[in-house]
Amino acid sequence: MERKILVRIWVITVAILLAVVIYQFIIKRYVLEPLCFIGTNKCMKIEYQQYENSVLVHMIPSGYWVWFDGKDILVYGEPTGKVCKDEGYESTYVYDVSARKVIGYMCAKDLTQVKAFYERQKASKQYIFKKNVSDDFNVYDLINLLANEKIINIG
Repeated sequence: MERKILVRIWVITVAILLAVVIYQFIIKRYVLEPLCFIGTNKCMKIEYQQYENSVLVHMIPSGYWVWFDGKDILVYGEPTGKVCKDEGYESTYVYDVSARKVIGYMCAKDLTQVKAFYERQKASKQYIFKKNVSDDFNVYDLINLLANEKIINIG
C-alpha cells in the first residue's frame, strides 16, 4: 500500500517537473513571447490590410497609419501643419523608399477613403506581432519588415 502511494507521489512530481520544463523552454519561448502574450513592454502589434502590392498599416500602440500604395509611403496621423484645400483629402507625410527620408508632405485621399477601398476589395485584417522593438522603430523599419515578410515588394 505504501509503495503505491510513493509511486503516485513520484508520478505527480515528475509530471509537475515535466510541465514546468515544457512551459519554460517550449511554450514560453516559442509561443507566448513571440506572440507577445507575455513580456509586452517591447512588443508592437501591427495590423494591416493588403491588396496586390499595396498595404494599409495601423501601428498599435503608436496609433499612426501608414499607406504604401505600391510607390509612395504616406503617413497619416502625424501633424504636418498643412491644411488641404480640397474636401476628401488630408495632409500626409511622404517618405521616399529609396532615399529613406521624408520628402515632404502632400494632400492624399483621406484615411476613411483609403480604409473604404480596402473594405471594398475585401482585404481582411491581418496581424504581425513584432517582439523586441527598439525605441527608434520607424516607417522604414516597418516597410522593410513588410518586405521581408513578403507582404509587399519595394523592388
